[in-house]
Amino acid sequence: MFAVIVIIISIFAFVVGFMMARKHFEHRSKRDFEDRMSIEKAMKLERILSYLEKNNKITNNNVEELLGVSDSTATRLLADLEEMDRIEQIGELGRGVYYVSK
Repeated sequence: MFAVIVIIISIFAFVVGFMMARKHFEHRSKRDFEDRMSIEKAMKLERILSYLEKNNKITNNNVEELLGVSDSTATRLLADLEEMDRIEQIGELGRGVYYVSK
């Protein structure tokens, strides 16, 4: 009877340990992914600012071509730079909109 109890406790401890380790590694890989994504995003923002230094203005289409991203991603990146007070939007809507450095 004692041996059965020891085996049950051992199995339980193994399962709990396995579940905790799995959760730890899932969290770690998610954090690594988020860190990698924030580095990639920072690099994209720097490329936009570098383009602006050379060309004095940038459009959404320029960002799409420069970075190979979708329209919505280009819009989001430009909005992030605007929120960080690094660029200023000129124009309201449509094809006439462009951005300049502040």
